[in-house]
Amino acid sequence: MKKQLLIALLAAVVACGGGKKKTAKPEEKKAEPEAKAEPEMKKEEPPEEKAPPPPPPPKVWHAKAALNPTKGSKVVPATITFTQEEGKETQVSSDGAFTGLAKGSYDLVIHEGGECGADAKKAGKAWAGGSDAKLMLKAGADKKASLDQTETKLSLDGDSSIVGKTLALHLDAKGKPGKVVACGAIEKSGGGDDEEKSEKSEKDDDKADDKAEKTEKKAAAKKTTKKSDE
Repeated sequence: MKKQLLIALLAAVVACGGGKKKTAKPEEKKAEPEAKAEPEMKKEEPPEEKAPPPPPPPKVWHAKAALNPTKGSKVVPATITFTQEEGKETQVSSDGAFTGLAKGSYDLVIHEGGECGADAKKAGKAWAGGSDAKLMLKAGADKKASLDQTETKLSLDGDSSIVGKTLALHLDAKGKPGKVVACGAIEKSGGGDDEEKSEKSEKDDDKADDKAEKTEKKAAAKKTTKKSDE
C-alpha cells in the first residue's frame, strides 16, 4: 500500500513539472535599424540677372575753317570751330576774335566749293543746305568781332555734312551777304568715326603686342629645352 502511494506521489510530482517552475526569460527586442537621413536637397538659386551694358557714349564730331583774308582785305586770319554731338545741333564759335574789320555787321555763309582762291571765286555759290544757319558778327569801333557759341542746324556727318565745303565772311549789305572779306575750307578735325578707328587701331596694336610677346616666350622656352637636352 505504501509502495503504491509512493508511486502515485512520484507520478504527481512528474506531472507537475518536477517541482520548481522555470521562469521564462522575456524575449529581447531586436534594435530597429536607424533610418538613414536623406541628404538635404540644395535649393537651386535663380541665376543672377546681369545688368545690361551701359549704352555707348554719343559720337562727337569736330570741324574747323581757318578764314584767311581775300585779296585787298585787311582782316586778320581767324578760325571758326564746329562741334556736334550725336542727336544734337551743331555748336559754332570763333577761336579768338576777328580783327581789322570795319565797323558794322558781317555774315558767315557756307559755299558749295571746296576751296576759296585768292578772291573767293572758287568757293562757288552759297550752299542751299546752309540757308537756315544764320551766323553773324558785329564789329565795333575797335574793329574786332567774335562769334559766341551758337546752335545751328548744320551737320558734320553724313550726306548733308558741311565738311569739304567753304566758309566765307561777307560784309553785310542791307541784310544780305555782300563782299567776301575772308574765306576758308571747312575741314574735319577729329571725332566720330575717327575716334572709333583710333580705338580699334589701339586694340589691334595691343593684340599684336600680346602675340609678339607670346611668340618670344615660346622661342625662349624652346632654347631652354634644347640647352637642357644637350
